[in-house]
This record gives sequence, C-alpha cells and structure tokens, in this order.
Amino acid sequence: METRDNKLPRQLSPADIAATMQEVRKAAYACFTSYGVAGDALVRFTIAKSGKVQKVTLGGSFLGTPTGDCVVKTVVGAEFDEFDGPDMNLSYPFQLR
Repeated sequence: METRDNKLPRQLSPADIAATMQEVRKAAYACFTSYGVAGDALVRFTIAKSGKVQKVTLGGSFLGTPTGDCVVKTVVGAEFDEFDGPDMNLSYPFQLR
C-alpha cells in the first residue's frame, strides 16, 4: 500500500512555481539580450499534471516579434514537478529591460 508521503501533491505550491519561473525568467532575459528590444510580455500557459507546459499564449509588446517567439519557446521548455490534480492555468508577466 502506498503511503501519503509517496503521493504526488494535488497542485504545485507557489514556491514550486516560483522556483521554476526563476529559471524561466533568466532564459527570457537572454531573449532580450539576443534581440536588444525592451518591452513587456504577459504569458498565459497551462501546466499539465505531468509538469509539461502547454497552451501558451503571449500578450504585450512582444506579440509577433522574434523576442516574443523566444519567450514563448522558453516557457514551453519549462519543466515543473508532477502533480495529480487538474491542469493549472497561470499568467506570468515579463518585463525585459
């Protein structure tokens, strides 16, 4: 019989999300340094229970730009921990300057 300690969490904690997004922020900043265009982006995305990111949409001044495409690829490549609850929908702002 599986004990409670071995079960996946129902949802990711804010700390779990923040830890992964800290790495994503660093990669998104690399997008800014690559293209040299400052601006704001709001990324909306879904984290599946597998921890994989899906359904990414971008809003803000980078929409339709190489910098925006780079930021989206960065978010899509993020890897969160697995959990056993429903998919999680998040919005995350990036200020690249």
